[in-house]
Formats: sequence, C-alpha cells, structure tokens
Amino acid sequence: MKRSDGCIYKIEGKKYEVYCDECGEYYVSVESEDGTKQEYALGTEKKAFRLILSAFRVDGSRRKEKKMDLNSLTWEKIAEYSESGKAAQIFEIGDTKDFTLTTGEKCKAVILGFDHDTLAADATKKAGITFGLLNCLEGAYVMNNEWTNEGGYIGSKMFTTINTVFYDKLPEDMKPSLKRTVKTVAESGEDSEIKEFDAFVFLLSEAEVFGTTDRSYEGEGAQYPYYEKEENRIKKLGENGAADYWWLRSPRSTYSTGFCTVGSDGALNSTTAGDARGLSAGFCI
Repeated sequence: MKRSDGCIYKIEGKKYEVYCDECGEYYVSVESEDGTKQEYALGTEKKAFRLILSAFRVDGSRRKEKKMDLNSLTWEKIAEYSESGKAAQIFEIGDTKDFTLTTGEKCKAVILGFDHDTLAADATKKAGITFGLLNCLEGAYVMNNEWTNEGGYIGSKMFTTINTVFYDKLPEDMKPSLKRTVKTVAESGEDSEIKEFDAFVFLLSEAEVFGTTDRSYEGEGAQYPYYEKEENRIKKLGENGAADYWWLRSPRSTYSTGFCTVGSDGALNSTTAGDARGLSAGFCI
C-alpha cells in the first residue's frame, strides 16, 4: 500500500503518526517506547486527528506532558488547531516551525503566545497563536530615511518595508492562514497619543518584548510569554548571522529622532531612525 508521509506527534513516550493511503483513507500508527506498534484505520482525516486530540487527555484532565511536532504540520493544519481554541493545550511557548521565503531565505517562526492579539475582523475574539521570527531577516533596514520618528511607526518607511521584504515574500501556503490583528502604537516620540492599526505582520513594541515602558509610552500592548526569558530577546541577522540590534515599533519617548531597539545582548536600547538595524516581525495564525 502506498502511503503519504505522515504528521508525527510525541505524547507521553508514544509516537503517533497520521498518514493516508493512495485511496485517501486515513490511519494512525502508535509506537510505544518498547517498539510495539498498533495501527488504527480511521477512514477520514477528522477521525484521525480526533484520536490524536483524545491522546492528550486522561480521565478528562490534561496530561502534564504534552507536545505536538509543530514543524511537521502544514500552516493550514496549525490554523485549524488555532481556531479550535485548543492551541495552548497542544503546543508550547517557544515551539518553532521552519519556512522559506520566495527569495529562498530560510526562516524560523517561534510561538510567542496564545490568545494574545485581538482580531481585526471581530474585536470580541483573539488570534489563537501569535508567532514571531526567531531571528531577524538577513540584512538590515532603516525605520525612516531621515532621523525622525514623526508619524510614529504607522507613518514610517518601515511600515511599508515590512510588507515588501517579508509579507509579500511569504510562501503561498502560509498566507491564507494569517490573521489580521489590531495593534497599538504612540503617535510619535513627542506625542503620547496611542493610535490603532491593523496588519498581517508587524514589529513588536517595548511592552510586548520587555513588559516595560522605560523608553516608550503606555498603551502599546502586553508582554508575550516567550519574551519573559531574557535570552529569548537576543536575535541574529539571518539564521546564520551574528547577534545584532533589532527594531521595535515604539517611538523613543520624549525624543524626536529614534525608535526603541533591542541590543545584541538582549537589553532595551534605542536607535536613531536613519540607522540600519535588524527586522524581526510578528504575525498571527
């Protein structure tokens, strides 16, 4: 029997593999730690994944050990789990997924948080999963051609750049799963008025990374759980580059020339808008 490559999940010492045969029938193979295997003919994909979900529960309670191999799933399947409201039960903060831009550049997405960002289409609902780039894109980018934060992030050159160098180059199987979400940012470094915008991809704020407003204004979101660990704030330029500074969308409060950045050591910093720094985007599924 010919069969497709399967999705693999590791749950409490057992390996579950979901696959289908050439007729489109779905099966689940379960391999125990001692090497014994059991195979279940489920018929439909829905029934197969229902078995996987049930394996995450014992007597109606969550098992302490829980893990799905995020990297083995398609973006479409990740979106299904996200929309089910059970993403936090299935995945972990810090889980990563590889993907490749249409330019050939290889990237890693990392889970920053669950049920964190408000959907633009329905303000009563949250996006199930927020991802960010584990590192920065290759190369460095300016926030503005001039050393100014007038107009804030919304009025910056970066607001357009992030779409042309990142969103436009995302793989086609990924784009349909993205959710447009509502974000907030100060009007400028000299104007603390908070503005809303919605986007598929966005820079993070000081509050979202550090949980502070030491160099920015209040109202730009809340810290993602992933960034509670200081070491997670360090990013490289490209997957194989060296650690470097990367941009945040927060205008530097009380100053007119710069935006907040994260230093190569993971510490909060700020940089004049005309200098080139790393670009690490966030997005929701």
